[in-house]
Amino acid sequence: MVGFILFIVACLSFCITTPISILYGIWNAGVRFRKYAISIDQTINAISCPLLSKLLLKDNTLTEFGDMDKTISYNLGKNKHFKNLNLAGLLVCNCLHLIDKNHVEKAYEQNI
Repeated sequence: MVGFILFIVACLSFCITTPISILYGIWNAGVRFRKYAISIDQTINAISCPLLSKLLLKDNTLTEFGDMDKTISYNLGKNKHFKNLNLAGLLVCNCLHLIDKNHVEKAYEQNI
């Protein structure tokens, strides 16, 4: 029960502080947006571990999503390297490649 209450407090804190922080980031020339993106990405990776693993990886893959200190891009890059991505995972990699050339490969190499 305590864990659930802490979860609610964290969600409320996130909802209150995030819009203010984004506006502050814009005001300060957006220097923190990359850090915001990495933080959000790591959070989604941790929360959505079973879903991402099911949707983007081949069956029986040992290298799954979920590490709180890694991004989704890192996991995509790692699994691409080991040829564990299914068609949907490869499609996500290709979409990210259109935005940032070799994005998942760089994330894996840089250990982000």
